[in-house]
Amino acid sequence: MLDRQPADVQDLLLRTSLLDRVNGELADLLTGRPGSQRILLELEDANAFVVSLDPGRTWFRYHHLFADLLRLELRRTLPEEVPELHRRAADWLIRHGQVVVCAPCRCGAMAGNADSSVAPRCPLIRIMYGAGAGSMKPRSRAGR
Repeated sequence: MLDRQPADVQDLLLRTSLLDRVNGELADLLTGRPGSQRILLELEDANAFVVSLDPGRTWFRYHHLFADLLRLELRRTLPEEVPELHRRAADWLIRHGQVVVCAPCRCGAMAGNADSSVAPRCPLIRIMYGAGAGSMKPRSRAGR
């Protein structure tokens, strides 16, 4: 299915596969070009393993097995870009009030040794790791 898609569609699918859900604006950010909403709508209309999550058809997810395949392909073909994609997605999600959704992106970025500039601003990560998110070691539960 992926090989049959045009290069811009393949790129969109790969770069957004690290997310559990995506919208056109976020996909535009990760691909660096406009038009992602139209592509996502066309993929859903073609029953191409893309499903809208809301009545307005603004948020989408990929079929779980397809998403797993895309993530493997992303790591195979663009491994050096994965941490930056996570960081950019986390920044966008935080700016749009999607803090809980941002945590996996932020953790993915940190696992790739990306800078941790978002961590101090992410309330969920601040709660998990304490206000001094620099060490990124979970707070001890002793004494609670």
